[in-house]
Amino acid sequence: LKVPPPTVLDLDKRVSEGTQTRHYFENALLRKFGFVLDIEASDLYSDQIEVFYSYRRSPFKYSQWVHRSGVAFVQVVGGSQGFLFLTNRLMAPGKLGTSLK
Repeated sequence: LKVPPPTVLDLDKRVSEGTQTRHYFENALLRKFGFVLDIEASDLYSDQIEVFYSYRRSPFKYSQWVHRSGVAFVQVVGGSQGFLFLTNRLMAPGKLGTSLK
């Protein structure tokens, strides 16, 4: 994206309790365009919570979002890098059907 997200000094006070404010605007933009949260970045969990994935040994560095159609994945890097975008090659054109509607 051309314009970086705005800096709001008291964003923690403006959002509802329990809402993550790190990458707040990036996450809102992804939700607006039909993405859903797939995996949260490991450093966004509280120290009291231990996260364990049976299929992966290393923690996730970036939060990963998947489009509701399944055709794309996005990781939120933040800062000047913004997003990492990857198309889902397992979703061939014949498999899409009505998933984009």
